[in-house]
Amino acid sequence: MYSLFLPRKKILYIALLLAITLLFCCRQANDIQAGSQIEVFVERQKLDLDVNPLIQNGRTLIPARAVMEALGASVSWDREKRTVSIAGRGNNILLTVGSFQAQVNGQSVMLDTAVQLLDGRTMVPLRFISENLGYLVNWQDSPPAIYISEPVGIYNVYLGDTDSKVMETLGKPQRIDPDKRGYNWWIYNKDLKNYLQVAIKDKRVAAIYANGQGWQWQGIKRGTPLKELNSLYPAQQTFDLRYDDTIFTIKLTQDDLAEKRLVQLHNAVATIFLDLHRNNQVSSLLLADYENLLKRGEYSMQYNPRTIDPPDISLPSLTATQLEQVARSAEKQILDLTNSARALNGLSPLAWHEQAAAVAREHSEEMVNYNYISHISAVTGLGPFDRLRKKGILFTGVGENIAAGYADALSAFEGWMNSRGHRQTILNEIYTHLGAGVYQNHYTQNFLVLP
Repeated sequence: MYSLFLPRKKILYIALLLAITLLFCCRQANDIQAGSQIEVFVERQKLDLDVNPLIQNGRTLIPARAVMEALGASVSWDREKRTVSIAGRGNNILLTVGSFQAQVNGQSVMLDTAVQLLDGRTMVPLRFISENLGYLVNWQDSPPAIYISEPVGIYNVYLGDTDSKVMETLGKPQRIDPDKRGYNWWIYNKDLKNYLQVAIKDKRVAAIYANGQGWQWQGIKRGTPLKELNSLYPAQQTFDLRYDDTIFTIKLTQDDLAEKRLVQLHNAVATIFLDLHRNNQVSSLLLADYENLLKRGEYSMQYNPRTIDPPDISLPSLTATQLEQVARSAEKQILDLTNSARALNGLSPLAWHEQAAAVAREHSEEMVNYNYISHISAVTGLGPFDRLRKKGILFTGVGENIAAGYADALSAFEGWMNSRGHRQTILNEIYTHLGAGVYQNHYTQNFLVLP
C-alpha cells in the first residue's frame, strides 16, 4: 500500500510490503530616565500598579504585594516590626524596611539595595526576589518594561539552565547529538516511556522535547483531552514575538492548527503536539526559546526590525563532516522515537540494522539529488523490497516510511505518527529491526522482519 501525506510542502510516503536555575537577562536600568513609566508584565499580562517601580543606583524595586501575588507567591506585612514576608516556590524570604540584610529560608543574606516604603507600598529589590524565588526576569529598554514569568521547563529542567544543572538533575545523557542549528541534543533514552531530548547551546538549555508518560507542564500532560487543552490554550493562528529588537509575525496554517498548539511565553514558545488518531489528545511537548523556534523555520514568518539590520537567524555553516554527523544523529533519534512510541503502545523495541540504514540513506540522498519523492527509485526503478534484496539483506517482511521537508527528525516523526498508514508501520508488531537514513531534509525508514 502506498499513501501520500502532504502538509505545507512536507511529504510522507509509506510502503507496506510484508522522548532551575534562573535565566536572568536583566539589563541595567541606569539608562531609563527618572519619572519614566515602567510597565510590569507577569506571564505576558500587564499589571495595573498604583505605584511605579523605583530605580535607584541601577537597581529596580517593585511593589511587593501586587507583583508577588500575581506570580502566585504569598505576601504578608508586619506593621510593628516593619517586615515583609514572601513565600513562593518552596522558599521563604523575610525583608525589613531600611535594612540591607534579608533572611532566606532562615539564612542571612546581604542586599545591595534596602527595602523601602513608597506611598504606603513596600518596595523590594526585583533581582534579589527573582533570584531567590526562581522567576525569570527580562528588561525591555524601549518602551521601558519588566517581564516576569515562571521558569519554562519539565522534569525539573528549565530553559536557560546551565548544562551542569541538567547533569545534576538528569544525570549523564545516553548520547549527545549535534544539530544543524548549532546546538547539541542531550538524549535520555534509558526509559523509553519517558524519552527526553534537551538542546544545549552555549552551555545553556535552549529547548526540551518529551513524548512520554511523566512530563507535565502548566496543567497539560500526555493524554490531556483536546477540550481541556482548548480551555487552557485556545488555538491561535497568528502571533508576534520580539527577538533581538525585531518583531516577528508567526502564522500557522490550518494543517498546523489541526496537529499542534503553539503557546507564546515571554522569550519562549511551547509546541503542544496532538495525536490525531486518539481523539486529538495531547501526545508530546517541545519547549523552545525564541531563537530555537525561529531557526527551525517551520512556519510562515515575517519580520519588522526596530533597528536597521534584522537579527541573523540563518543556520550556521557546517563542514561536510559536520553535516554527516548531524544526519547520523538524526537517524539514531528516529530509532529512539520509534522505540519510544512502540514502548508507549506495549510493543517491543526494534533493533538497529546498519545495512538497512545504508539502503535508506542512499534512497534519501537520491530523492534530494534527483528532486523527487517516491518509494520507487527514479533512477533504477527499484522499490524498497528490491533495493534491500539487491544489497544481500535477507528478510521475510519489509515496510518503508519516507518524508521530506521537515525541520528535523522530531518534526518528521510527529508527522508520521499523525498519518494513519505511517503510524501503522511504526506500531506494527511483526517488525524486529529498523534502518533509518537521513539526507538534508529527507528521511527514510526501512523496517524489517528477519528470518
